[in-house]
Amino acid sequence: MTDNLKRTFFALDRAMLEAHREDRDEDAEHTARILLGYAELPLLIRARACMVLGCSGVADDALDMAKEAVRVAELGLTLIDDDLAKQLLADCRTVLAEVEAAHTQRAAEEDLDELVEEAESETAEQEDGDGAKGNAEEGQAAAGEKASGPSRTITDPAKATPHYSTPPPTK
Repeated sequence: MTDNLKRTFFALDRAMLEAHREDRDEDAEHTARILLGYAELPLLIRARACMVLGCSGVADDALDMAKEAVRVAELGLTLIDDDLAKQLLADCRTVLAEVEAAHTQRAAEEDLDELVEEAESETAEQEDGDGAKGNAEEGQAAAGEKASGPSRTITDPAKATPHYSTPPPTK
């Protein structure tokens, strides 16, 4: 790797981190993705780029990038055991924990939203069913019971068998 390429990588790294600190997530993400496109990117910068993508609220693959940041930082620590590599690994693990927590919370919120939507649709179906039944009865009465085809028997709710979640006891 040439010195000019190293300087370019470090300049892009500084620009990425500065954009990240200033909450310009789109700029930081764009720069991080440019850096990750280079196979010869130093591990320190690769881990930081993955970490920035993990922190980004813009990236769809934030969880995967946070995991990759930890993996790369661990690899870097095996090659160079110094304080900078240890701090980078600790930061990457912190980001991963935060992203996993946010991912879990988002999944729980989506599940809750689905349950609410299902309950609302069931309520709407029941209301539509009751209204349709009433309209059908009114229509038959207005037509003088001249509807063609078999008539439907309406079950009296008082005579209906209750639905058991467990079978009734035998005698």
